[in-house]
Amino acid sequence: MKNLKILTILIILFFIYIFLSAKSYSSFVFDNLSNEVLRLHIVANSNSSEDQYLKLKIRDNILNYLNNYSNNFKNKNDVISFINTHNNEISDIINSTILESGYNYCYSFQIDNCYFPTKNYGNITFPLGNYDCLNIKIGNANGENWWCVMFPPVCINTSSVIVDESSQNILKDSINNESFSIVTSESTDYKIKFKILEIFNSL
Repeated sequence: MKNLKILTILIILFFIYIFLSAKSYSSFVFDNLSNEVLRLHIVANSNSSEDQYLKLKIRDNILNYLNNYSNNFKNKNDVISFINTHNNEISDIINSTILESGYNYCYSFQIDNCYFPTKNYGNITFPLGNYDCLNIKIGNANGENWWCVMFPPVCINTSSVIVDESSQNILKDSINNESFSIVTSESTDYKIKFKILEIFNSL
């Protein structure tokens, strides 16, 4: 009986160790990733085709504006600093797009921290979790949202979302090797690690 109790305690301690190790690994990888990635999040006024189209027009105009300065962005903080110091220009872009489309919706935008689901961009997959983002809300913000990655510059083409070689290199230089392997590798080992990351981020 005594040996059974000891065995039970050892098994419990083993599973606690496994749980804490997995949680620690998940935090290590995701914190490194989320600290270096800035995303774009736009919420439409409603799900009407007109409001969804307006959302995409605002997306295109914002991306076109920011992409003009993308060569100046060496890291996530550069982008955030640019946004914070160019609030008026960004506001004018959103407002003029709304007015030119025949609406008078209110809107808001800010650097925020939002939850994003798992999203694949070519050969890069970003795990679900909370990321810093430029969060734009249009009107009542009751419609479907749109999201992408602003830094590294994944949203460099408004007609499609691609990850070119330069963007991959920026990402590789920005995060540690383990985090980069997690989001890019197709090996079974890293797929298992990615799943562990998703599980703990969803808790």
